[in-house]
Amino acid sequence: MAIGFWFPQNLNPYLSIPESETPSLEGQTFSVSEIEQMTGGEFNFFPTIPETVKKTKNIADWPGLAGIM
Repeated sequence: MAIGFWFPQNLNPYLSIPESETPSLEGQTFSVSEIEQMTGGEFNFFPTIPETVKKTKNIADWPGLAGIM
């Protein structure tokens, strides 16, 4: 199993962002392959893991996350 998260680093920490405008965790969840692509192919995370695993993003595999999505 594998899962990735992509959080923007450009949020101003001095501004109060209403909860309704805060990106949801589900919206920040990606497969490892998607994150590799988002980095421009510069990184190959977990090179020994099969590509089929890296392309999968199944929230149900992560019971602790299901309740906060």
